[in-house]
Amino acid sequence: LPQDRYYVRGYASMLMGCAYQMAGDLDAAVALATDGLLETPRNEMFHTRLQGMLCMVYWMDADLENLWLAATRCLEVSQELDAVLSLTASRHFQGCVHYHRNDLVAAEQAFRDVIDRRYATHALTYAYSVVGLASTYQAQGWPDRAREVVDSAITFMLETHSPVMLPVVQAFQAELAARQGRLAQSSRWASQAAPSQLQQSLPGFYGPQLALPKVLLAQDTEESR
Repeated sequence: LPQDRYYVRGYASMLMGCAYQMAGDLDAAVALATDGLLETPRNEMFHTRLQGMLCMVYWMDADLENLWLAATRCLEVSQELDAVLSLTASRHFQGCVHYHRNDLVAAEQAFRDVIDRRYATHALTYAYSVVGLASTYQAQGWPDRAREVVDSAITFMLETHSPVMLPVVQAFQAELAARQGRLAQSSRWASQAAPSQLQQSLPGFYGPQLALPKVLLAQDTEESR
């Protein structure tokens, strides 16, 4: 592609970096991002996607230390280039780090920052941050708050005619119901769940494809086994 096709090159690089990591070659993914970030002139769509790709590959690699560094750098670049979409993605991944380090107060703030910008963020980032915030509330012993966050997100998606990520949030809604002992609600979802709608397009806080087995395990019946 010509160098000035920044949008497509950035998106292709993001997917290629994730593919390198999945193939076991993290070094190639990092090198791809590093080389691209040296390009001039700097372009918002290209450079922020490369920074976001580093966040994704370190998340997939379960490397919280480098994920934090990548997310922080992505946040700095996003602020410098006034790139809202990658700014909220940065905060999402910072929230992931805080959550898995059990710093729940900081995780709550990071995920809340994304949700507060829901009209100016990517649907995927918003949906995963909703799940992150609800999980944080659940871990803090606030099940009602967790349920309210998910219910509000579903209402928002329906009101704004943004159904793309609706199956993902509904899957977590059922999983949360199972965690909270509301098995009738989770079982209703499980009886109608379509696995083809629960594929994870890009890495983030939540893996929706695991919702159905989690609900079935919570049921613990002959039929669910």
